[in-house]
Amino acid sequence: MSSDVIARNNEIIDSHFHSEAQADVDATLDTFTDDVLWQAPAYNGLNREYKGKPDVGKNYLQIWASMANVQLTP
Repeated sequence: MSSDVIARNNEIIDSHFHSEAQADVDATLDTFTDDVLWQAPAYNGLNREYKGKPDVGKNYLQIWASMANVQLTP
């Protein structure tokens, strides 16, 4: 893998976590492809899976609303 590809991937990852920390759903979704598959496996039976940017975006809004008093530091 070329260093250009690695650098670009790292930029996207940095942008993603920065957007999450700012609770900016549009900027966060910009780091995904349109056919994103967001999965959260959980041993307690609360497994979740969301397909496509609209569903993933709704999930982020629910997550961030439930964590209103929590600060994330990537």
